[in-house]
Amino acid sequence: MAQPNDPLFDLLGFEVNPDETELLNINARRLKELPKELCKFKGLKTLIADMNELTAFPPVIFNFKLLGMLNLRANKITLVPQNIGELCHLQSLFIDGNELVELPDSLCDLPNLIDLHASGNKLTSLPRQIGKLRSLSVLSVSRNAIERLPPSIVELSRLKGLFLQYNNITSLPPSFGEALMSAQVRLHGNPLTQPPTEVCEQGILAIRAYQDELQRSEAVVTPRLKIVLIGESLAGKTSLINALVEGKSNLTGMQDRTHCVNIVRWSPSEDVVFEVYDFGGHEVYYMSHQYFITDGGLNIVTFDLHAYVSDDFDKAVGTWVKTVNTRAPGSTVWVVGTHSDLCEDEEIKKKCGDVESKLQTLCVQLKDEVEVQIKRLQDGGEGDQRDPRIRETLEHLLYLQQHPLRVATSVSAVSSAEELRGIVDLKDRLSLLVEKEADLYPSLRRALPKTWSLMEGELEAQREGRKIFLTWEDCVHLGQNSGLESDRLQPVLQYLHRTGRILYYGNSPNLSGYVFHDPTRLVDILKEIFNHDMEGKVLNEDSLTGRLYNMTLYEMEQSRVDLRERGLMTRRLLQALLRGCVGDGEVEVALDLMRHFGLCYAVRDPDETTTPHKVLDNCAADNESGHREDSSDNSDTYRFPWYINSQEPPCVQVIWNEGIPSTETLQILLQISGFYPPSLFERFCVDIHPHMQYRQDWKGGVVGFCKDMPVLIKIRKRSRSVDVSISTRGCPDEDIMKMRGAVFPMAELLHDIMKEWPGLLYSVHTTCPHCLQQGVERPHLFPGEWQYRQSPPGVSSLRCPLTFGLQTVKTMLLYMPGVAGSTMSAYHKKKIQDHWDTLVSQMNTKFLLPTLVQENVINDDIAEQLLHVGRSTSSSRDCEIIMADCNKKLLETLQSRGDRAFTVLCMALRQGSEQRFLADLLEA
Repeated sequence: MAQPNDPLFDLLGFEVNPDETELLNINARRLKELPKELCKFKGLKTLIADMNELTAFPPVIFNFKLLGMLNLRANKITLVPQNIGELCHLQSLFIDGNELVELPDSLCDLPNLIDLHASGNKLTSLPRQIGKLRSLSVLSVSRNAIERLPPSIVELSRLKGLFLQYNNITSLPPSFGEALMSAQVRLHGNPLTQPPTEVCEQGILAIRAYQDELQRSEAVVTPRLKIVLIGESLAGKTSLINALVEGKSNLTGMQDRTHCVNIVRWSPSEDVVFEVYDFGGHEVYYMSHQYFITDGGLNIVTFDLHAYVSDDFDKAVGTWVKTVNTRAPGSTVWVVGTHSDLCEDEEIKKKCGDVESKLQTLCVQLKDEVEVQIKRLQDGGEGDQRDPRIRETLEHLLYLQQHPLRVATSVSAVSSAEELRGIVDLKDRLSLLVEKEADLYPSLRRALPKTWSLMEGELEAQREGRKIFLTWEDCVHLGQNSGLESDRLQPVLQYLHRTGRILYYGNSPNLSGYVFHDPTRLVDILKEIFNHDMEGKVLNEDSLTGRLYNMTLYEMEQSRVDLRERGLMTRRLLQALLRGCVGDGEVEVALDLMRHFGLCYAVRDPDETTTPHKVLDNCAADNESGHREDSSDNSDTYRFPWYINSQEPPCVQVIWNEGIPSTETLQILLQISGFYPPSLFERFCVDIHPHMQYRQDWKGGVVGFCKDMPVLIKIRKRSRSVDVSISTRGCPDEDIMKMRGAVFPMAELLHDIMKEWPGLLYSVHTTCPHCLQQGVERPHLFPGEWQYRQSPPGVSSLRCPLTFGLQTVKTMLLYMPGVAGSTMSAYHKKKIQDHWDTLVSQMNTKFLLPTLVQENVINDDIAEQLLHVGRSTSSSRDCEIIMADCNKKLLETLQSRGDRAFTVLCMALRQGSEQRFLADLLEA
């Protein structure tokens, strides 16, 4: 028995009998080694020693012959000894977050190993004989430097979860997809070419389809590289492309400048094809960046060298570099100064040097911004690190830190005038890139099954027609020409969509029957709708003669006002604008496409002349009838938030202040640091539309009702951040779940949109309700992560720091209420839905129920009902079916028990080694 003055007592802080102890938790003790006195614990089965300062694998561990679970996470261990194979009873090994460079071959001699977690180390390979671990269920080795997988990995027949994200893997073993069909596989963050990343992102079924197709037909390599030119308007982008492609001067004037984006295919040699995207520099064209700037390409920022002054660096160069960093972090950027023929040699040298110096400073700034976010999360403590949302965000930030934007250190100075100064050098630089730097561009080494390559050719041949889309039946016919049956079409279409060759939205109810075989047709649509002189275009009678033949001058003027003030366009106007680029029967599909991209939404009643005090009456009538603002195909008017210029309407005061007798505000604040994508808020305003019962929009805000609760959404641009706030008001004691139900679905939507900008840095907060009530300019911000945790036991309020603790805030506004009957967030529901089949087939509900009851997630009556389902048959033949039905009922029940139910489910799953992999899947 360990007693006072005993080293074991000093370590543990309590009395313990080593002979009777099976579980020992000594985590977070700042231990540099484990004391030899631990060898007394002969019967130890579980040892938890994570978050210490161990630098070597503790030798005392080999005294624990019955050890089944060993947790050495988050230490500084550099080596796992060869005799690890002596721990023959080991089932779970957690060594992630250390400094390991390799795993010993003897690790493969552990016959009972079920869970192996070695993420966040410095591994460059896995043991060659890893396939010997036939009991392995979860293998997690993300965030390492693994370059290739051993062929024997396909022998892990019991594998349920394989986490390989954020490594340096370029290819997968040939039978990978077939052998691991039942496993959940994570591969993002790898420079994969075989199969291509675009295939792997679709999951194990797509990987299998690709590898099966390779067996049917030979592999074909078609080197291609996307080159994106961005920069200010009139910076010489189009003239530069003309000089490169044509080999002669072909300058563009003001009237010929690029509207939105032009796409040019250029083959400087037989070895490669460059697909060159030339973006218009006007602010209105920023909307198109989200569709065409992708990783894996070369991005060229152009600026006018002659007009450049040092104070304009951010406008001329910096903003564009930050755009690429936010949309495609880790990609390559070149900076090219144009109009060099108008500059003296000394001026060129001085200005290029200034840009190069500021680029270096900018790269350091971008690096520092990521490190600040990492430190904020790492300093949050143990509780934060174990939150799956925090862990997911931290993992992504660490990847950004390890894969910064590659900005060329030198600036090229060129002229597209007659002498073509510097053009030949730039061409040579591009040729050298293909020869020497191909490893940085997976698309130059991408191999495809020949049938896929033939299908791509068939689709490209259809571009010669004027159709904006092909039907599914059209594609089935083209597939037959390429040797692809209809059941093998889906993977190739999804791949071509992800590479930007086509647009295909198989999950969209309105668009799944169409394949947009020529993305440049989308560009034509964007050019018509997003034009830098859109107001003049609508107003100018001459430019629309023959197109708006059925609109009077008054109607044209009204259309201009509606567009300028409220962002409204009628179907009649849109049909007229699009007539030059889509056929009469294609307008509806074009409108569906624009809504799918988040460019506009349909409005039921564009007449906003209703007096402010009638707004609540109208909304109440809508609530009684269950009616919401129409988003169907039958609407005659569409709102494009990008064009809204009106100011905050009077109804805001009615809805937010006068109409609701509320005492508390729940506000979720997303604070974006660094670069802010200009079109992000407008896209968000479109995506929230299905959630709104009534809404009024103005430039920078939306007010309305969601689930009968008032909602106020605003964007505020500060000196160092952009804040997007989502607020609702009510009485927390009565309405807290309704308040959360109004705000959190929208916060989830914004979170999903931000994921489309992988380099975007932001944090989530809950604004102090007391500060909001007092109108404080800089209110205190509580951590937003608290909203997904249960409040501390026995604590009903916290003190506002800005009042020196004199005022309190209810914890139910800051933390997740543990209320039965609340709805689980979309984030956690999606986690369950993503792994539904695995959970239904593998969960042991009977084992989970005691923990769920103990934690008050479900009551005894519900537990008995679930157990009754499991006992409802004595037939062994039906046992699996009955058990699956029991698991389904449990999962359905938990989804109506709030986010805490998700946390407790994961906790319960971790208590049994056979189900621990399910918790890993849910929390990955």
